[in-house]
Amino acid sequence: MGDDNSHVLDALYEGLERDPSNAAREYAARLLDIDASNAVALNCLSPVSEEYEIARPPTSTTKATSQTKAFEEALANLKAISSGRVSTVVATFQPPSATDLAREIAKNPSPSNTQKLLQEDFEGVFEWAKSPHEKQPPLSNDQIRQRLIHRKILLEAALPPSAVPALEAAMTHVERKKLQKRYANTTTMCGDAIEDIPRENFYVSEDNHAWDMEELVGWLTTREGAMTSRRSDALCWTIRALMRRPAYAPWMSSSRARRGAARCGADHAGVVEGPCEGFAYGAGV
Repeated sequence: MGDDNSHVLDALYEGLERDPSNAAREYAARLLDIDASNAVALNCLSPVSEEYEIARPPTSTTKATSQTKAFEEALANLKAISSGRVSTVVATFQPPSATDLAREIAKNPSPSNTQKLLQEDFEGVFEWAKSPHEKQPPLSNDQIRQRLIHRKILLEAALPPSAVPALEAAMTHVERKKLQKRYANTTTMCGDAIEDIPRENFYVSEDNHAWDMEELVGWLTTREGAMTSRRSDALCWTIRALMRRPAYAPWMSSSRARRGAARCGADHAGVVEGPCEGFAYGAGV
């Protein structure tokens, strides 16, 4: 266990001196249950050498008691870790208040920093809620989602409107990566798996369909909005919603993409043609 645990070795020998048949040997035996090759415990259970007894300076009873208590605490921690109760030993992330996080973001309100801090916060809240605590069992994914929604509501009230798109993106990321959220479609317009959409391109419309923004804008630019999709109304509604969101304005920067988005609105029938031919919009799970 290394030099850092030399005090444990001292505590074991103190126990041997006071009660050779019980305390220290019992501690060592229990430690070997956790780590069968533990050198400290093996040394304690072996005969104590005369050289050690001669060279070892005397220690006070108070110091011995303190060291024994430290060993008992260390042993309890090891047993907790070995049984999977890590959070009872290692301090876990405690989410800051929404106001404190808003103040931290205000120090550097750039979009990239805002996105970074919000994503770290949501991931931290997830890990904190997922960890088993001493006085409560682990939460289910549905319970964790409710906590994240509550967190999002509090942050919306504390943050300026310009930070809301980053807040929504952070929530979407955690739902996708941590909560394994399922979407109404299993593939993108061009047939790629939803799981393969890069995070920076990922968008979820209010009807719970997942989109690859690069793919969608590429289609708008190429086809200039000409669709024959059976679900064109829903697709056009999604595009119109995107046009109203400042965070997605860069995607619509080209004139052809804007013209394509502007053409959306008419009823069509059939299937999507061209590069995305065969896309089954709404193929759910």
